[in-house]
Amino acid sequence: MERSEYEERAERTILYTTYKKRFLILFITCLAIFISAYQQFEYVAIGNVIIKFYGTNYQVINWTYLMKALAILLVFIPFIFIANKFGFRNCLIMATFFNAIGANIKLMALNSKLFWLLMLGQSMPCSVGLLIAMIIPKMAGAWFRTDEVAMILGIRNAIYLGAAASAFLSPALIFKEAKTKEEIKIGLFYISICVAIFTVLVFILSILFARDKPPSPPSHAEQSRSQNKFSFYDCLKLFKNRNFILLYICDALSNAIWVSVTLTLNQAVFSLFKNASNVLTISGVLNSFSSILGSLTIGFITKRMPKYKMLQVIASGLLSLFTITYVLSLWLRSEWILFISASGIGAIGNANNVLSFDHVLEVSYPLSGSVTFSIMYMGHAILNMSLTPLVTALTSKFNAIIASLVLVISSLFVCVLTIFLNEDLRRRKADDEKKPLVSDK
Repeated sequence: MERSEYEERAERTILYTTYKKRFLILFITCLAIFISAYQQFEYVAIGNVIIKFYGTNYQVINWTYLMKALAILLVFIPFIFIANKFGFRNCLIMATFFNAIGANIKLMALNSKLFWLLMLGQSMPCSVGLLIAMIIPKMAGAWFRTDEVAMILGIRNAIYLGAAASAFLSPALIFKEAKTKEEIKIGLFYISICVAIFTVLVFILSILFARDKPPSPPSHAEQSRSQNKFSFYDCLKLFKNRNFILLYICDALSNAIWVSVTLTLNQAVFSLFKNASNVLTISGVLNSFSSILGSLTIGFITKRMPKYKMLQVIASGLLSLFTITYVLSLWLRSEWILFISASGIGAIGNANNVLSFDHVLEVSYPLSGSVTFSIMYMGHAILNMSLTPLVTALTSKFNAIIASLVLVISSLFVCVLTIFLNEDLRRRKADDEKKPLVSDK
């Protein structure tokens, strides 16, 4: 007896399922991202206060964040194997545990002679921040549809930047009236105890609710990727991929520009502006919240219009424009131009970061996202450890205006490189081949 056309079509159709529990998993992950990121920005946002309390300098303070870059270079290979061997749940629990340990060590370092202990505690959230970042694509791929991944990456960036914005509120809300070391110590204690409690809470939530993956995959792309075994040789093959190399350089430079502006903002503002405390708080918060807006917006744009090359050419052009405007604001000592340029660099720089990471998942498919992301973060680390100290040193030797010209040159170089990108949407093509039905539970 011949089967009907409907039966044959039904046999070929694969039903993939998404689960409502994915939003709980995402929420817990976002809490872990937030508290790890807040600790990374915690001291650069109040650099002048830390200098006064611990008797250090801006270059050392910048290393409370750049320690993250150093950690990436040291542990990114072990973390690749850890992420692939132990999975999302175990890695999240491990990361939140060390976040909590680091926060509690820093709580014990509230003494002007214990800066070394503070740096020891700071090394933990800076190190495990990479592990959290590496398992985001693993979680997104396991629980969310392919066309939702860019949105998840945008949310990840938004939470990270929201943490940065929260850190930049500290100068105005907590330390504006702090003049003596005792007053500074009280402010640092309030911040440290809140962070310590929050990290322990997130650790407990991770143990209770985090799960590796749902009963069935959300897409054909994820099903195919999960059947692929990890190979270090596959990582090396990425560097034969022209699109990947271009994205690697463009993303690392764009990120380094944003990081350099963010980390040297305190130094630039206090050296050039009157009423520096308020100018720093406003520009820092605008930079962070516009970064959140840019990160979230680009995810919705790529979901509806996955024209990666066109979007990246536009983004890199705008990044150059706002970087030039930033230098102009310092030269004219114009607060309003500074606010506009800081906002633009935040929004465009981070939108471009989300766009690049989503594009990398396309051109590197079916290689695991945790592997490609760790390689991308290594690029961030190398350039952050180069560009930010260079801008800091030039600001100290000359001034912030001359130092920021390095950022303009970098942004123009990114503009040129994006022209040579090609669209190679391997992940979306894999999904299109099957045309799966997707249900929601």
